[in-house]
Amino acid sequence: MPPDHILPVLYDLTLTIGNETRPKPLLTRFLQRLLYHTSFPAGVFFFLPEMADAAEGIMEARIGAVVGDYELLEREGENIRLPAALLLGDTARESNAGALLKDLGGGRYNAFLRLPVKGTGVILLLAQIMPETELPLIQMFQPVLARLATAFRLCQESERRTREMLEASRDLEAQRQLMTSVYDSLHVAVMITDSGGRIIATNPAFSRITGYGHDEIAGANPRILASGRHDAEFYREMWAGIIKQGHWQGEIWNRRKGGEGYPEWLSITR
Repeated sequence: MPPDHILPVLYDLTLTIGNETRPKPLLTRFLQRLLYHTSFPAGVFFFLPEMADAAEGIMEARIGAVVGDYELLEREGENIRLPAALLLGDTARESNAGALLKDLGGGRYNAFLRLPVKGTGVILLLAQIMPETELPLIQMFQPVLARLATAFRLCQESERRTREMLEASRDLEAQRQLMTSVYDSLHVAVMITDSGGRIIATNPAFSRITGYGHDEIAGANPRILASGRHDAEFYREMWAGIIKQGHWQGEIWNRRKGGEGYPEWLSITR
């Protein structure tokens, strides 16, 4: 690939980064495009610890994404101990690195391109023989790697918030189920109306006391229960108390579905 193809390569990689919204697909897709443009047969992304400990020249890293190597792909998510000289340092392109790579590919690789992703980890592109290219690989990927690091952090934050929202949603659903259970098991009749006075919910106790199933009374006005024993002044005083104080309670006569009147202690909350 001639050097004048550098900008299209960087554009393609940048476009790949911008099209992903989750961390794992972002890393996998980016590796795929890197391999396509560089002709390396395999690529691995390693998460590095924030405080990298390279005691005795060995350090532990977690395999975050793999493309092109099925044996390593089966080990995604595992921690692996590798030479610090392989994982740490600036962008590098090494041809005779079989000693560094022996514990990674089991002797399948002898060359690598190392691309550090600041604050996150490192990408290793692997090959038995270094692919020939006219591209200045060590210099050309710096800006797109910085963009990858930023995009990865944003994807992580988005995933974290999504996870928190799902957990909150599950908590709300559990609370809703609990409240529904309490609501349904109450021995006290409950009726809920909307702001227009239309009945939108009743509990089983309401049906047992009044004889009305919820489907029969949904959308109706509560006056359907009126017994006719109270005059207009009684209801004006009731609603004046609800409007002024937000609630009213007292004894009232209502009428069941079958026409039978009955007294009840009624509590209304706006």
